Amino acid sequence: TTSLQLEMDTADTTSSYSVTVAAVNTASLKSSASEPSDPISAKKKAAATVDLSAGTPPAGGGTEKTPTTGGGTEKTPTTGGGTEKTPTTGGGTEKTPETTTEKTPTVISPAVDQLQMLVSPAPVVPAYTKVIAPKSKVTSKTLIALSKLTVAKTSKTSFKLSSSSKKYCQLSGTTIKNIKAGTCSVTVTVTTKAGVKKSRTVKLIAR
Repeated sequence: TTSLQLEMDTADTTSSYSVTVAAVNTASLKSSASEPSDPISAKKKAAATVDLSAGTPPAGGGTEKTPTTGGGTEKTPTTGGGTEKTPTTGGGTEKTPETTTEKTPTVISPAVDQLQMLVSPAPVVPAYTKVIAPKSKVTSKTLIALSKLTVAKTSKTSFKLSSSSKKYCQLSGTTIKNIKAGTCSVTVTVTTKAGVKKSRTVKLIAR
């Protein structure tokens, strides 16, 4: 009689199962299946003993095997510190109940009033308008850029302050000087060499 110790690894850790083994010898005689091993869980080792001797083949052509008492293969605990399994009433291995860690519920803050999150839009400055600091000066270069008029090297430019703006600004040559907070309207005129004039009014808002 020859005995084999079989080991099997599996990634299944959620089920319990038993193992049976059959063998064929050199005389092509097949043994009957072994008794099922004790129920085991994944990553545990199960052992089943198989009789590999030729013996007298039964009517079905296999080797007859006398089952052990209790219907399973007896497993002897190891002396080197192995863990002895305690069988349950149904023949399986008793498992220790797992400890469940209670999760702390997530606290959701009340909805934030959307109206409080509205941000006032930045004031839109109209075209050809510039906001300046009180009592500041604006040069002709800034006025021409603000008017978006095309000025050629042969063209001439002139500036005229409206009568209603004189209490807020003063025109000195080609420079505008602010006196106090208010709106100053300045007309920029570009005259080409051919005498063609093109004008545009710009506004300076002092605040």
